[in-house]
Amino acid sequence: MDYNGYLQTAHWQRVRQERLEIDGYNCIMCQSGKNLDVHHVNYDSMGSEDVNSDVITLCRSCHEIVHRYEDESRNSRSMYTAFVHSVAEDGKSVASGVFFWYAWPKFTANGGAVNLVNMSALSALCDEWCEKVGVDRSSISVMKVHQFASRYLTMRILELLSEGKTNKEIADQLGVSENSISKRRKELKMKIGNWTVVEAAGVGGGNGALEPGGYVVRIVRVADNPSDEYLDVVIDIAEGEHAGMYAGLPESDDWRHSYRRYYGGNAASFFKQFLESIETSNRGKFSIAEWEKKCDEQEFVGLELGVVFQKVLYTKKRGANAGKDGWRMNWYASIPAQDVRNGEFTVPADDDQRDAGASKASTGTGGVYNDIDL
Repeated sequence: MDYNGYLQTAHWQRVRQERLEIDGYNCIMCQSGKNLDVHHVNYDSMGSEDVNSDVITLCRSCHEIVHRYEDESRNSRSMYTAFVHSVAEDGKSVASGVFFWYAWPKFTANGGAVNLVNMSALSALCDEWCEKVGVDRSSISVMKVHQFASRYLTMRILELLSEGKTNKEIADQLGVSENSISKRRKELKMKIGNWTVVEAAGVGGGNGALEPGGYVVRIVRVADNPSDEYLDVVIDIAEGEHAGMYAGLPESDDWRHSYRRYYGGNAASFFKQFLESIETSNRGKFSIAEWEKKCDEQEFVGLELGVVFQKVLYTKKRGANAGKDGWRMNWYASIPAQDVRNGEFTVPADDDQRDAGASKASTGTGGVYNDIDL
């Protein structure tokens, strides 16, 4: 079915109506209530849209502006990724995201004079754009655009580094100082590694209703913490009786299904095990050799792998439940999804880390609590 045909379906009409109601029947860019359209931020989701993140309400005029910048951005993968994220992450008002679409190519143009990390230059460019398209200046958060710019400056530096560019060449192309490049290279030093040659750790070395064992999981969000050398990997269960058990939880509840995957120093072999499991589970969609050219953790989102979870028993040290025994699920090993489906894994014994003086009652009794409840 072509796009125009899809727009006539009952499913799309329902999604469209829900989004209009969420936005109060107003364009979320200029707040107009006339000639409203519902725009796809993410066309890959057509037919299964998340009404809260994949579509937005725009008036006809703003819709044309969005499409113009969107179409212009498609020549650059980094630019298009920046554009999509800037709109998807900007919350209720999309004006900041769309202004970033306008500013980004000016920033990344060869020899461009506009430095989006410079607040004064960014503010002046914002004034220019608001006057040009007729958007109220108060609808734009320059700080939000500054955050977008800083993030995607780092991403663009990664791309140019992978192409073998020198600091001076990158600085000249992006219109920033060599000191800025050097600083970001230092921050990224441990993140960019040769993951094709790291030896993976061997197998052996969640919360909620999950029990210890193997599960096929899908990665739904990833955040890098370069200063401490780990990724926060938020997952949901992809198959079986627990499939989708975390669907619908707000991001504030990510702690319930988020796990740290360390990649620096002694943890490198375990991170390689994680990468190999993703590669084996997603043949044709992901390869370590291609991924390590940029080390963009966002490429993990939507991919599946197998995870073996272990129950860890411990004694609470702080808070109202200090001294009580609790338990949590630990990401014990990363394995191919196929191994989980075939039952080719061993369920690890509980890891008992409780204080020596604490109760050693069975985890099946009322004396040991799930850490979600503590």
